[in-house]
Amino acid sequence: VGDSEEVGSGGGIMSKICEGRVVIVTGAGRGIGRGHALEFARQGAKVVVNDLGVEADGQGGSEGPAGEVVEAIRAMGGEAIANAGDVGDPRTAQNMVEAALEAWGRVDVVVNNAGIASAQFFPDVDAEEFDRHVRVTLLGCLNTARAVWPHFVEQGRHPLPGEGRTPDQRHEALEMGIDAPTPVAATAVA
Repeated sequence: VGDSEEVGSGGGIMSKICEGRVVIVTGAGRGIGRGHALEFARQGAKVVVNDLGVEADGQGGSEGPAGEVVEAIRAMGGEAIANAGDVGDPRTAQNMVEAALEAWGRVDVVVNNAGIASAQFFPDVDAEEFDRHVRVTLLGCLNTARAVWPHFVEQGRHPLPGEGRTPDQRHEALEMGIDAPTPVAATAVA
């Protein structure tokens, strides 16, 4: 084991590249989000693991997936907190940030990974299904960004890349919401 690494109590090698950092990962109970959470922890970060515990199609719900990732992080000697809330609800985002601040005094990184996979494609996707996607994927990002924003600013960091400019999320989201479905629909009928 090198100077910048230590062996965690669970036998995993934990590098120090993210030592002292606090990371919130949404949708971290399975798949890519789980991988993000575990790797940040391996690199020494403390992690808030968020996952509503729904199936890939957004149905159901369970605290299990977030808790399992937290257990895996702790088994390798890391620190983590589970959050089984819905990122589409602004209170969940606020709760994640408050939990991180209470436990570790800061938040350094947010990985907005939560999303819903769907078996419905254009033209079969209905408004209810579309709303669920927007709620989790788009509003989830907005909610976590809004919750963490004042803490990033307080820490003296500009919270978003872009040479100090603050993007107009409303305009950008609306533009993408208008522009994206057209080529998707065209592909579906081609």
